[in-house]
Amino acid sequence: SHVTIPEQNRFAKCDLCVKIKLERQNCVDKVKQNHLKELLKTHIDRVEIERKKYHSHREKARSSPDKYLTMIIDGMDQAKTNLPHTKLISKSTSSLWRLRTHVTGVILHTRAPCGKLVYSFVDLLQFPHDSNLTLTIMVKVLSDFAESHPLPENLYLQMDNTSRENKNKFVLTFCALLVELQIFKKVQINFLPVGHTHEDIDQLFSKISEIIHRSGCESIPDLLKCITESSKPSPKAELLEYVWDYKTWIEPFQGNMKQHSKYHVFRFTKALSSPSRAEMHYKQFSSNPWQP
Repeated sequence: SHVTIPEQNRFAKCDLCVKIKLERQNCVDKVKQNHLKELLKTHIDRVEIERKKYHSHREKARSSPDKYLTMIIDGMDQAKTNLPHTKLISKSTSSLWRLRTHVTGVILHTRAPCGKLVYSFVDLLQFPHDSNLTLTIMVKVLSDFAESHPLPENLYLQMDNTSRENKNKFVLTFCALLVELQIFKKVQINFLPVGHTHEDIDQLFSKISEIIHRSGCESIPDLLKCITESSKPSPKAELLEYVWDYKTWIEPFQGNMKQHSKYHVFRFTKALSSPSRAEMHYKQFSSNPWQP
């Protein structure tokens, strides 16, 4: 075979996993080794529970699309989509300047062919990759979906665990506004622990990378074409030429939100004491009770 499979994957590793494994390698005490082994198992089991929770939300949206909609959103490794991308690279062209691009993918799980609708947005890094980008893409996808489907009462969001783009007061406040504006009755966001955030959307990115490598890609239209032909169902591919300034719009509405970085699950529903307002509940992991 001419295929070489690396012994380890190239994704960034979880800090806690690496720390425990290094301690075990340098530990000669059998009791401590067993303790570290149990710590690692507990951590991996917790991650698996979080992963299964996303899978549960995915299946709920597919089986009951009138009640649930599940969205996962993530960004692709930009080095794989820089242009031009030729099948063969000569020495004279290997060091030439390339156009930097970035692909953000979204999968909507619902009752549809293959159980999902797929979107990809390409930008040229002409604006910051922050919550304005995340919210612009979220609104574009929900608006497109709402043109041909009634929005259900419950929205589940699965996001990458990064504070710059996703786990911040702007995205959380926006989710509260979705409830207060009666667009959804409940919005829940789940974040996998850092270093364990790879999910089904990474399969989409892998297929995009494969077709680019196989076919070559010299321009933005070529890139959009490669994306739409990369998988089934065919992703809707769009060149993102602007983002809305949601941060400035949301600023007056956000409360005094602190220490939200250590939690992995957030839920927004109508407040019982004031139905015109939304209230937020949160917990460290799916297996923990809701707070406050």
